[in-house]
Amino acid sequence: EQIALRDKKQFYEGLYLKTHVLFETFLEDLFYGLLVENSAIITPNSIKTRVSIKTHIIARDLVQSGKDYMDWIPYEKTMNAAKLYFRNGDPFCNLTANEKQDIYKSHVMRNVIAHESKHSLKKFEQHLIGTTTLPVSEKKPAGYLMGIFATSPPQTRYELYAAKLRNIAIKLTT
Repeated sequence: EQIALRDKKQFYEGLYLKTHVLFETFLEDLFYGLLVENSAIITPNSIKTRVSIKTHIIARDLVQSGKDYMDWIPYEKTMNAAKLYFRNGDPFCNLTANEKQDIYKSHVMRNVIAHESKHSLKKFEQHLIGTTTLPVSEKKPAGYLMGIFATSPPQTRYELYAAKLRNIAIKLTT
């Protein structure tokens, strides 16, 4: 039995949102794991904190500065916090311009799915579609994610973005 196109679109959008949330959670867990002394995360010798923090509770209180949560994306917020708490902002400030752009595009996609506002749709069109010629069915977020990016082996744009975020996560932890 075939899956209805409407259901397939909702699946791709939901899957993408979950992927983006998992990446944000990864950034948060890595940040606090590297910041807190004797945490479960093994810290490479090159990463040095600028402060000595013994518990996750204290780390969260300091980093969140009285707010209920910390925004890790837009990624500039993570880099700004990293510059305060880690020497040279390592490892968070070591991404290439392309990797930072991939996180930005991921956030644009997240926003257009979550909000569907004129503003978020305009950013989607500017930063993800750009000048690329696409079929009409791929000019909206779900269709864009479902669209085939590579043919051998077949890879959707969703798979491409998920792989890019995965690669960034690997880079941050090695």
